[in-house]
Amino acid sequence: MIFAAETKVLLFGFNSSEDLTLQNVFNKNALLFDIAANEQQCIEMILQNEYCILIVNNPEHHMASIPMAAALKQKHIPILFVLKQTIEKEFYKKCTEIGIADCILKPYNNDLLLLKINHLLQLSNTYKKLQHSRTEIESLKSKLKEQQKRTNFSFEFMFYNSPDLMFILDPAGQILACNEEFINFGQFQSKKIIGKNITKIPFPYTILNTEQSAEEILYKAFNKKEKQSENILLEVRNTTQGTLYYELNFISFDFDFAEKRMIAVLKNITEKKKNEIERLNTNNKLQLIFNTVNSGIMQLDVEGNILFVNRKMASMLGISVEELLNTSYYNYVIDSEKEDAKIKIEEVVCGKVKIRDIERKLQTRNGAEIWCHLKGSLYHNADGSINSILAVFTDITEIKKYEEKLFNERKFFKKILDSFPHGIYIVNKDHDIEYINPMAKEMFGKELSQKCYTYFHKADTPCSFCKNDFVFKGEKVTWYYETPNKEMYLELVDIPLKNEQGEIVSKSEIIQDITEKKNAEKRLRKSEEKYRNLFENIQVGILISSPIGVIEMANLAFCEMLGYTREELLGKIGYDFLLPREAEIILKEKIEKRKKGEKETYETQMIKKNGEVIWVQISASPVFFDSGNFYGIMSFVNDITEIKKATQQVIENEKFVRGIFDSMNSHIAVIDEKGTILITNKAWKNFALENGLTVQHCSEGTNYIAACHNAIKGGDFSAIKTLKGINKLLGKKIKNFQIEYPCHSPTKKRWFLLSANLFHGKESRIVLRHVDITERKELQSHLANTAIQSQEAEKRRIARELHDNIGQKLMAFKLFCNALEPYTIKNNESKNIFTHLNETANDVISVIRNLSHSLVAPEFADFSLFEAVNALIEQANLYSSVKCDIKKIGKEKELTDIEKINIYRVIQEFFNNTIKHSDAEYLKVAFHYKKSTLEIFVVENGKGFNVEEAKMNKNGIGVLNIIHRLESLGCSFDYSSSPTKGTQLYILVELKTE
Repeated sequence: MIFAAETKVLLFGFNSSEDLTLQNVFNKNALLFDIAANEQQCIEMILQNEYCILIVNNPEHHMASIPMAAALKQKHIPILFVLKQTIEKEFYKKCTEIGIADCILKPYNNDLLLLKINHLLQLSNTYKKLQHSRTEIESLKSKLKEQQKRTNFSFEFMFYNSPDLMFILDPAGQILACNEEFINFGQFQSKKIIGKNITKIPFPYTILNTEQSAEEILYKAFNKKEKQSENILLEVRNTTQGTLYYELNFISFDFDFAEKRMIAVLKNITEKKKNEIERLNTNNKLQLIFNTVNSGIMQLDVEGNILFVNRKMASMLGISVEELLNTSYYNYVIDSEKEDAKIKIEEVVCGKVKIRDIERKLQTRNGAEIWCHLKGSLYHNADGSINSILAVFTDITEIKKYEEKLFNERKFFKKILDSFPHGIYIVNKDHDIEYINPMAKEMFGKELSQKCYTYFHKADTPCSFCKNDFVFKGEKVTWYYETPNKEMYLELVDIPLKNEQGEIVSKSEIIQDITEKKNAEKRLRKSEEKYRNLFENIQVGILISSPIGVIEMANLAFCEMLGYTREELLGKIGYDFLLPREAEIILKEKIEKRKKGEKETYETQMIKKNGEVIWVQISASPVFFDSGNFYGIMSFVNDITEIKKATQQVIENEKFVRGIFDSMNSHIAVIDEKGTILITNKAWKNFALENGLTVQHCSEGTNYIAACHNAIKGGDFSAIKTLKGINKLLGKKIKNFQIEYPCHSPTKKRWFLLSANLFHGKESRIVLRHVDITERKELQSHLANTAIQSQEAEKRRIARELHDNIGQKLMAFKLFCNALEPYTIKNNESKNIFTHLNETANDVISVIRNLSHSLVAPEFADFSLFEAVNALIEQANLYSSVKCDIKKIGKEKELTDIEKINIYRVIQEFFNNTIKHSDAEYLKVAFHYKKSTLEIFVVENGKGFNVEEAKMNKNGIGVLNIIHRLESLGCSFDYSSSPTKGTQLYILVELKTE
């Protein structure tokens, strides 16, 4: 607020504290002031000094006997009354009779006080100028009256001696006469001005209140019958007296003239106009003041309509001043308070309440709610009637938010205290209980009394063992107390509580029932330490921070973890102790997650006071008030630096083991109980790449069991054994198994040995090891083929021996018998003997012939394998009761002689075993020729047998022969049988392609 220099204020009726407050306000605004101790001194100071304004405190205690009214009137000093409550109209009327006056109610806003002082000073200046103008007018009136007394007043005398500028015009605007004032004002010569047109004279004027020209004004003045609605205002510039203002009136008169005449009177209204301009400037200054104060101001009518609003108020509501004017104040009050607002204004208007000092919630344009401190009072007219309501609004939204935060914090800590496992109560210096938690009430089970010594001990005076003297000196006291009935032994911790100024205002006492602990001192010490120092001595760092990350609480473990004292940590931003990149992530993402109620455990790095960087694990949880508002974040912080180092060492060890694992030539994989491949070595992956397998078919995450199933569907029946073995391992029926299987590529035939081992940990795992045994298998095949060729040669030799030697001798024996028959037969008995010998010889010859034929394989140069097996079936159908059948699918393709011989011998052995041992009803053979393979299926429905037992049995030579021959060929096969389910043989032969 800006005041004129040397503005001086006189204070009366204020106490010392109020004086000090006003002195600070006046000093800040460059106002001079004096203080009157009593009424007599006040009157003397008014008369002897030039004060600009008098401020009276509690005038109802002084005005009744104040004789200072005369002094005030004499000096024309305005007065401002500072009231505790609105005074009666009669008293207000008496006060206003003194002069210019206004009032302000306690407690008042300093801006409003300065505003009223400035307003009164401006009114006082305006009043003094008006008084001066009145004095001059009265003086002129007195002179005029004296002139009227001395002469016979006539029109001519009035015209020529009038203080106003006067001249007489004809309808054409020619000047017929003018008075001395007009001539002197314009410095004209009377002879030269007479007869000239009024619009042509060099008269520097401007018409202010109409856009009509001088000619139009003259024409209307002469020709209009009705009275002119308003006088013409002229502004005359560049006179010796500066700019002057005149009011132009036309007086029509006829007298005896032939044509109409008009007297033009220019009345000097310069003082009046300047006063109006000054008042306008004053109003503009007030408007400027209203718009620059830091409070919103509204002027309302008794209906609540807005008559005036300053810019601050418009800014608070987010609405322009123009939009606010003439609207209802109630439009901007929140719905829940509108009725109350109407009632409060009615009470003020009706006089039930003189002034309002309340808090009110308003709603802005965008729907936001703001808290305002509202001070409202009536503004009266000079006659005491109500003019309007003046309301001053101070935005206290931030204060309210701060109060709400304090309230929520108190509520939060009260909730902690209410849920505390020990009794807690708080008392002041006078032993009045301010708070007691549910646990304390439960422990003592009494109705709450005002005094602690009455509540706990039923005493009328403070206890002799009370620790207040120590606690209120700032000491923390731990002491023990046993109840008179010896039912409880208590540990009590008295802690001083300080206010924001650091003053001890109350005491908190924590009550712990340690009766049970008393019986065992060791358990007592541990429990005492556990409960008393839980927060401080826990090994886990605990941190509570605000929504923006400011550290509000930190335990000793967290302080020691970072190497700071608690005082150094509190108030700091927690993210300042993180690495910059980690802090940025946490600020952007993790705080938002906490606000949404999400919990999270994550690892990050923190910087200690000495600059060392450590790894920590943070478990962060959001903390909310009962209202649902986000309070902050509670974090449990563990130093995992050593764990990280150990983990890194484990990783290094794993890399080392993995290196060894990858350096092995065998193809190794580990699968879980579901068959998922968990890990493979480098040899496994390289084999897959070399053979055109995609990563998804053989890498980690692929299901090995599913791959076996797919292989079976594709015709690889060797995978059946693998599946069976894996199932037995998972069922813990066996610990390991081995399977040899072919795995041929388009360019090379290969064989592998699968070794599977089960090992146990938290979960069962199977290690699969595939070893390339192609060289061994090729050697075995070569040896087996050599042996088979030797066997076949030996069989042919034996067959020839049987046919050429034994067979010929038997034939000779038969011929000799036939030749002797006529000579030796003498009776029927001899005849029967010769007949039996002949039949026996024929049977032996037939057996030897069949044996020699079975020993010699067909000549496959003349027969295909299918034709040879077909002949074998035809022979079986002739000599056995088993119904045999054969069929062929696809176009027949040639095999090698070795393959033909071995497969023929295998099927022949299968036939012999079936006919001799199985009791089968049928035997079926199927040849299925494909593009590059031959599939042979041999099935019978006999009684079946255990293949594994047959292998181990010395009588199972036929089974072993079948297996050895097929293994020597290197083809895939499956030979299976079980009791009552017959026997099945499947052979897969890879055909040579051109």
